Amino acid sequence: MSDVPSVAAPPAETGGKLSTGGGGGGGGFNISHVLGLLKRGDLGLAFVVITILVVLILPMPSFLLDLFLALSITLLVLILMTALFIQTPLEFSSFPTVLFIATMLRLALNLASTRLILANGPDPCQRA
Repeated sequence: MSDVPSVAAPPAETGGKLSTGGGGGGGGFNISHVLGLLKRGDLGLAFVVITILVVLILPMPSFLLDLFLALSITLLVLILMTALFIQTPLEFSSFPTVLFIATMLRLALNLASTRLILANGPDPCQRA
């Protein structure tokens, strides 16, 4: 007996070649695979938490901060509308988790906007 594990052959449908999902040429970036991973709840939540940590650590440009603030307000209005229009409390059983993540996002954006103001000072175009 050999200690080396056996390796399975590639499927016959691909002609003996393993598909990388790139479409044409070498293993390219497949956006549908990434979107499929983000549809899973646990990976989507992990992505959001990592994004919040990045916002806390790295300085952000003002246009990106504006985009995230608009996204945060939209998310909070969506949470409010969902909470108002549910029939039973069990329809939105993930409310505490969603509220916690939204609060963490708002705190991170608050810290990022404070850092931007203290680092760059007020915008000269907005002075009175």
